[in-house]
Amino acid sequence: MRNFISLIKWSFSTSDDKAIGILRILFAVSLIPNGIEKTIANVMPVLNDPICGPTTGFDAFFQCFTSGYHIPPFFAFMGIITQVLFSWTLLVGVFTRISAMLWFCIMLWLIPMEVHDYVSFIGYTGYKLLIAACAIFFMIKGSGKWSFDNLIYKKYLAISP
Repeated sequence: MRNFISLIKWSFSTSDDKAIGILRILFAVSLIPNGIEKTIANVMPVLNDPICGPTTGFDAFFQCFTSGYHIPPFFAFMGIITQVLFSWTLLVGVFTRISAMLWFCIMLWLIPMEVHDYVSFIGYTGYKLLIAACAIFFMIKGSGKWSFDNLIYKKYLAISP
């Protein structure tokens, strides 16, 4: 039980550093379009995937990930949910370390799929490496100032043993 409480405290602990808060907000704003393209079904083809073609909406992305890229359904579902939901949790700064961990896992899964040619490495993989680096930063440092993690930690967890 004591280890579980320590884990909860660690997941919400952060500093009042404004730079971390600004980086978290900008990072989340750059990730939100990834989630939006997974949710706007039949509005316009947002992603022209080399394997699946023009793809929009949850069902199309799920089919693309499971059939085109041969990702197991559970991981495809978690990848889409992470991109849709956890971009917003990063923006408001709640469950930041968990969100960052999920984003990091997605990037670890996606980077090897795209390293096969130089053009892909420069474009998409460089972006994914940057996402992975920021995710590692937030797993270590927390969410910074202007976050719900900071409020929850200060109000409920900082003084308990």
